[in-house]
Amino acid sequence: MLTTLIRTVGLLLLTSTLYAQSSPGSSVPRLDSMDALLNRQEYSALLTRYSDSLEVLSTEGVIRFTAALYHAGIDEQANAMAKRVLETDSTHVEALYYAGSSAMYLQRYQEAADHLRNARRLNPGHQGVNFGLGYTLLRLDQLEEAIDPLLATANGDQATYNGLLYAFGALHDLGLADSAKVVLAKALPHVESSHADYTQLHYNYALSHQLSGDYDTALHHYDLAYLPEEQDHTILTKQIQCLHRIGKHDRAARLRETLYALKAADELTLEDTTMFCFDQYMLADYRIMAFEKFAEPEGELYYKHYFYVLQEDTIFRRIQTENSPFAAAFGHEPQFVIGEDRDGTHYNYGFVPQDMPYDELLDVVNEVILNKTTSVASTTVRPNSKAQNKGSKRKEDRRKRKKTKPE
Repeated sequence: MLTTLIRTVGLLLLTSTLYAQSSPGSSVPRLDSMDALLNRQEYSALLTRYSDSLEVLSTEGVIRFTAALYHAGIDEQANAMAKRVLETDSTHVEALYYAGSSAMYLQRYQEAADHLRNARRLNPGHQGVNFGLGYTLLRLDQLEEAIDPLLATANGDQATYNGLLYAFGALHDLGLADSAKVVLAKALPHVESSHADYTQLHYNYALSHQLSGDYDTALHHYDLAYLPEEQDHTILTKQIQCLHRIGKHDRAARLRETLYALKAADELTLEDTTMFCFDQYMLADYRIMAFEKFAEPEGELYYKHYFYVLQEDTIFRRIQTENSPFAAAFGHEPQFVIGEDRDGTHYNYGFVPQDMPYDELLDVVNEVILNKTTSVASTTVRPNSKAQNKGSKRKEDRRKRKKTKPE
């Protein structure tokens, strides 16, 4: 795709530019014939017809012959022919363009960058030069310098959003998330659903807005990104997260039912098919990530929801809802216990109905996270439990490591 894009942009600019340069005279019919062959992409015919006439061709005729070589993928000869023009005219923009672009396809990136930089100095608005230079600089890991020429491809008659997509990637890699988001916003309206990266681009844009708290914009682009035929169910979980953040819990519940139906049909494409993340949000200085398990075994203790509390990307607490099969023995409806295992002790913060609406459950859990609710019961985790054994092993490992430290 990249090959087609760069070569095509260069061809369009060549024919439009050189038509304007043609003037009445003996060479005009020959140039017109060459232009006709180029426009019909009959490169082999042009090369066959004019290969014996190179010595008598004008400079512009040689450039057209070079263009045919280049678009036919004969890059080594195109490179040599372009350099032949540069020997007599080092400021010929099209010769610089073909010398640079052919060098790029030959993976001689530094040579390509040198020619294309010179071409851009002479003609800053040349779309083929801008795209080729930007892409070449990316291959040389010169990301900062690549951004300007890539952004310039969005201007002029031959504007293309592909340069913006590469600029977005460069800005993202440089850690300039806000700038990357602005650039991608300019490109997305031009990206058709048939584009190979359509889903990924909208997903990336949506995620950047979700992380910055703009859930409405994020949801809109997650909606665009979700194509049922592609079966990317991670996007469904992202939609659910945004819907909870903007209070549209009913639609979130319907999408949740869709996930359960996919799970039942064994069609779920999530990386972890045992649970899914249904909410992410900030609370005070904490980032909360909430997960729900699909499995619901009857008559035994299990955890249904996990609320991971992160501070500076480190998990330091986990609040969970726990199935309480013994609640029926006390005459209660099916209930969850809000619980937490911390420092070898299991804390119980009370019961909630299993069918409690999510926004109400969220209020209860947030009170626990903010330490506004005290536990109604606590028990010491049994020493022979798996959790305690793992904890003891980790502590023993730490003790062993301390002993091995040099005094």
